[in-house]
Amino acid sequence: MTGNVSPLRGRTAVVTGAARGLGEAIAVRLADLGVRVALLGREEDTLARVRERLPTESLCWEVDVTDDARMAEVAAEVRERLGAPSVVVANAGLAEGGPSRSRTPRSGVGWWR
Repeated sequence: MTGNVSPLRGRTAVVTGAARGLGEAIAVRLADLGVRVALLGREEDTLARVRERLPTESLCWEVDVTDDARMAEVAAEVRERLGAPSVVVANAGLAEGGPSRSRTPRSGVGWWR
């Protein structure tokens, strides 16, 4: 955003599957825009390495997105430590069992409301 300040600057984003690949790239880009990033994934050490590269306040949580109880805990911790998220990138996991339209809010971004 040459010459412009991102409207996301100072906000919070949650990125699942943030340890590598597309999730990592999205987290880096958001941080470059001035966003605080909550990095979620199953590999704490790898998430920590991503966090160290980010220019903004960012934290990581080791969590499996299929664990509803743990995801609820993490959502509360993210809100407490980084603020309510303005952006949620649900990048983790593999699609199984049919089209995504059959999924419920609890199976995705429902924790972040």
